[in-house]
Amino acid sequence: MIATSIKLDAFTKVIEEIDKMIVELKDQQADEVKHRDFCIAELNKNTLQMDEAHAKRDSLEANIADMQATIKKLAENIETTKKEIAEMEVEMKRAGEDRAAENADYQQTVNDHRITQEILKKALQRMKQVYKSLLQGEPATPPVHFQPYKKNAGGSPVISLMEQIVEDSKKVEAEAIQAENEAQAAYEGFVKTANESISANEAAILSKSKAIAAAETERETAFSKKADTEVELEDLATYAADLHTQCDFLLKNFDIRQSRRDDEVEALEASKGILSGAGR
Repeated sequence: MIATSIKLDAFTKVIEEIDKMIVELKDQQADEVKHRDFCIAELNKNTLQMDEAHAKRDSLEANIADMQATIKKLAENIETTKKEIAEMEVEMKRAGEDRAAENADYQQTVNDHRITQEILKKALQRMKQVYKSLLQGEPATPPVHFQPYKKNAGGSPVISLMEQIVEDSKKVEAEAIQAENEAQAAYEGFVKTANESISANEAAILSKSKAIAAAETERETAFSKKADTEVELEDLATYAADLHTQCDFLLKNFDIRQSRRDDEVEALEASKGILSGAGR
């Protein structure tokens, strides 16, 4: 009886230790399942976050490239517009110089014709007076002896010719005035159009300069966000490395470890059964 009692006490302690081992193994199994679930969830989350961060960085890089292209194009457009303004100003200057030269020619032409007309009018008046006197009778005897005065049969045609010349001169003067008015109107129209074009181009330059400033601001913001995203990617990569250190072995050997631990629990249960039976 004493021997049997000692034997039963020894088996009871062993069985208690076996129970403890079984509980510990099952706790390990449960902990390992939790750890596996954690690893899978965190690795999936990390992969998703990295994919999102990469997509964000790619989008920011595309935005930066777009802004740089926009800035370059706007700057080129501004330079082209400035050249157009400069060319227009040169054309206006030349047109002004040409107009001044044309006006000087006009003034000279009109002045010449008016002088011509004045001279011819005076000559006509004188000739008409002479012919009028001839028609009324012979002039008084001159103080100096001249040949007898005879009426020039061609006198009337000369007057007609001179009158025709005066009329032609007036016509030329009128045509010059009309041409001057038309040229001045054309010049004023050109200057008005040119000034409007210059004003429009200057407004376009101002608008494009503002667009460049906005694009530069957007580009700098994108650069800043890209830098933040790259830091985020580095942190995610570091965390991913830590996860792989913690999880790769577990995930690779999870099924084997679980199976072997189950086998161990089974063996302990069997041993426990044997010991319990032997103690009876």
